[in-house]
Amino acid sequence: MDYQLNTAITNAYVHQAFEKKIVGPDFAESGLEQVIKNIIGDDITYGLGAILNMIAIPDTPYKEDFEESARNQTALREKIQSELDIQLPPVPSGLTPLPLKELGIRRRKYTIQALRNIFSQVVEAQLSPLWLCRLTALFVSTKFPMAYIRDIQTGPNVCFTYDGVAADAYRKIGGEWRHFVGDINLSSIKDVFV
Repeated sequence: MDYQLNTAITNAYVHQAFEKKIVGPDFAESGLEQVIKNIIGDDITYGLGAILNMIAIPDTPYKEDFEESARNQTALREKIQSELDIQLPPVPSGLTPLPLKELGIRRRKYTIQALRNIFSQVVEAQLSPLWLCRLTALFVSTKFPMAYIRDIQTGPNVCFTYDGVAADAYRKIGGEWRHFVGDINLSSIKDVFV
């Protein structure tokens, strides 16, 4: 299966996961939010580049490798299938998918909302630097796919993101995560997630 078709099929799963509602005693979320949170939390299985390709930038091949990118799309579909029991009918033969750029735009339509919802639900003070850094990298890359985050570094109460040109820092001060550029304390991290 070619990468474009693979991405189109994964988009159908992402859409279904976004539409599936999960309600618990103290929460309500979409199935997509649940899947993304579990992927963010599994830094052993999913590296930053793979999760960016799955969630934020499917139209940018991971390491410029379409085969590896296809494996990422398949992994996301399988994760959605296993966690949410979502099955789609077989793909009709002869289906012509949209161009990759359009597929990326359509994916981000769902994932940006899911990432905003995740951030609004989490207790900021309880987030580990790695989890927060991965969530922030995903959100910024979804919002600005041409300047996606290429690397992150974490330390005690600090997260650095790098987009290939500029680095941003996020530091936990007094229980609140703050966004810094250089030594300038720009704003609460909440302002990033708008």
